[in-house]
Amino acid sequence: MIALGFRVVRSDYCSQALPSTPLWGWYWMGGDCRECKKLRLELLLDGKSLYRCSIFVRRIERDKVSSKDLERIRVFHIKGGHNFQNEYRTTPQQTIEVNMWQAGAEPDLLMLGLSFATKSQIVLNTLHFAAPDRPSEMLLDRGLLVRTYPEPRSRP
Repeated sequence: MIALGFRVVRSDYCSQALPSTPLWGWYWMGGDCRECKKLRLELLLDGKSLYRCSIFVRRIERDKVSSKDLERIRVFHIKGGHNFQNEYRTTPQQTIEVNMWQAGAEPDLLMLGLSFATKSQIVLNTLHFAAPDRPSEMLLDRGLLVRTYPEPRSRP
């Protein structure tokens, strides 16, 4: 014989309110703002610069970020001639499209997504964790490095 027992518990008993703590994160902003920091990004292959840019980032509460703020994508192109992930060989005649977007936000860093693609396939899709207050770098693939660091602000 098997005996089953159930206890009915009031729903208000189980749902105790947790203290409301704002969640903060670093976000890639569309332009300069008073609270923004300037972050420099460099993409290098075998020590040679392929691409450089600056973006503005700001630490704000997550619930104050609009969906428009998260739709930001930077597209640029680099020459082929690299063997991505020891599997996807590209020729020097090919153009590789690189897409960079915000993939996430944490209290102490900004997560950037980087996707590299030929006309026919994605050859590398990865993340870079950028710290707005200190240099950070990541080896994305053999010889392919992304580096970010805070850039001094020029004020009029």
